[in-house]
Amino acid sequence: MYSIRTGLALEALEAASEAAQVEGVASEEIKADTTTVTRISVTSDDGAKRLGRPKGTYITVEIEHMASGDAKELEEAVRLIGDELKKLVALNDGDVVLVCGVGNYNITPDSLGPLVINNVVVTRHLRENMPDLFDKSGLREVAAIAPGVLGQTGVEAAEIVKGVVERVRPAAVFVIDSLASRKMRRLATTVQLSDSGLTPGGGIGNRRAEISKDTLGVPVVAIGVPTVVDAATLACDVMEETGKLFPGAPGGGMPEEEKYRLIRDALTPYDLNLIVTPKDIDAIVRAAARTVGFAINRALQGDMSIEDMTKLLA
Repeated sequence: MYSIRTGLALEALEAASEAAQVEGVASEEIKADTTTVTRISVTSDDGAKRLGRPKGTYITVEIEHMASGDAKELEEAVRLIGDELKKLVALNDGDVVLVCGVGNYNITPDSLGPLVINNVVVTRHLRENMPDLFDKSGLREVAAIAPGVLGQTGVEAAEIVKGVVERVRPAAVFVIDSLASRKMRRLATTVQLSDSGLTPGGGIGNRRAEISKDTLGVPVVAIGVPTVVDAATLACDVMEETGKLFPGAPGGGMPEEEKYRLIRDALTPYDLNLIVTPKDIDAIVRAAARTVGFAINRALQGDMSIEDMTKLLA
């Protein structure tokens, strides 16, 4: 059976909706000049099964120039994503939050999580070491970890996070990971936020242990940015678009499963594991990590300015 490889609930809904109405799933889209925010609510077991996603809320923020490096556009992206993050979890002033960046730092498209940690204002240690200064600062206690991946540590990231949660006892966990998309145009222009947790590697068929409220016992906010496209999935979409532009061209109107079968046969020597990423992915991931890290700071630290974040991280 044809199954797209994607970490985005929005794309899973788009694919499912091509066949029929998806019961138990509601979506709302809000467009502005250069941004689009889509909110998807998965409320039933049937809807969760059709989308291949747990029940919960999924917010997709599409920002046309997220990785441009422009200061004004960075500030707008940070504000928008930070404000959406606040809607996913209710926090009191004294609550501690753990930020977890999963992924492999040595593989550029998978390094988003660890790089985000470098852009998060970490404060938990200040309460013990400089209590007077911390009390006056008005900052929230934030801890951050980058647990690596199973092949580096021999331990599932979920196991490491669970151990830290038991020690730190946060009110919530923010977990960041790289995602796969089915559309090249969504790479580094899209951020997905959800309250359903995440399964590292799920978007490319390499599912690891789940990180969620069910496994950790505290609310989990998942944040992801697409950095790769599965070659077979991309080829299916290219064939479909070619058919729309040039009626009669190969692939136009061909059933999804038939297209996927042809592409699967062509990619057999690669064992279906060919992943595509942009040539400037190193710059893209660094820019995305800065945007996401600053958005987390804004959500957790009372609308902290980018100037203040930069000074505290220096």
